[in-house]
Amino acid sequence: MSEKGLVLSTYREITPIILLTIVAEIWVGVLLIGIEDFYELLPGLFIIVPGLMEARGNISGALGQRLGSAIHLGVVSWADKFNEEVRENVKASMSLGLLMSVFLGVLAFISSILLGFKHMSLFDFVLIAVLTSVLAGVTQVVFTVFIATYSSHLGLDPDNVTIPALSVVGDILTIVYLLLVVKFVLFIS
Repeated sequence: MSEKGLVLSTYREITPIILLTIVAEIWVGVLLIGIEDFYELLPGLFIIVPGLMEARGNISGALGQRLGSAIHLGVVSWADKFNEEVRENVKASMSLGLLMSVFLGVLAFISSILLGFKHMSLFDFVLIAVLTSVLAGVTQVVFTVFIATYSSHLGLDPDNVTIPALSVVGDILTIVYLLLVVKFVLFIS
């Protein structure tokens, strides 16, 4: 395939997913505006939200890239999508997500105190961050493995499809799970 043909092929693969992510990210923005009441009730959440979204996106992005490399090397395929290589990468992704969420919960608590915000207990901040991260992480790991292996199975380059899809799915999952977890924590408190 010529260089020009490769570029056109790449554009054909990327364009639909990029357009879809633009629309979905606008929807995420609307969701963020919708949780304004939570920010007023608990301003410390304003600290957790971007951190959780970035951490989830970066961790899942790294997983998607590693899976893409493994697919290109022939180590992972649609038929063999839950092999040892995938399981080890999933464990690392989930462990890192858990560690980052604990750090974010502690950071949000300390920042809330330093900034004079109305805040919850350290336990509640950490609980919200950890539960949100675990729920979003498990869902996103399943999605990551599926989209990386399935896009390859369809003959698409997983590197062109996985990362854009993961960014929007991660943002949506994080916001939705955060809303559910905050309501749960406020209910049990």
